[in-house]
Amino acid sequence: MLYSQDLSDFKWKNRVVIFTDSDQKFSKAKPAMLAFKSQEKEVEERALLLLLYAQGSFYDDNGALLSLQSERLIKPSFEGVILLGKDGGVKFKEPYPVKAETIFNLIDSMPMRRAEMKY
Repeated sequence: MLYSQDLSDFKWKNRVVIFTDSDQKFSKAKPAMLAFKSQEKEVEERALLLLLYAQGSFYDDNGALLSLQSERLIKPSFEGVILLGKDGGVKFKEPYPVKAETIFNLIDSMPMRRAEMKY
């Protein structure tokens, strides 16, 4: 699924949701991610790519280590959700808890998403 080397490779293809945690046990990130994964249709409709991040490394939604890099610096102490739009820009960054509906509603209010929904 993820053959990219850099987050910017997803630009114009996917919106990326990064669930950050301070350690690789993902005790805060996994419950948040599971709330998204349980809404598979909504995630797919919005072209969301779900990633875990801890201690400088990215993991897929199953917890497998990825060889993915980012020019963006995520502070090690930040535990929360970051949404990157299809344009690669940070659209949302909030500490836990964050409801999936909050992200879905934000995405649905964006001009690019409104254009997608017309088709």
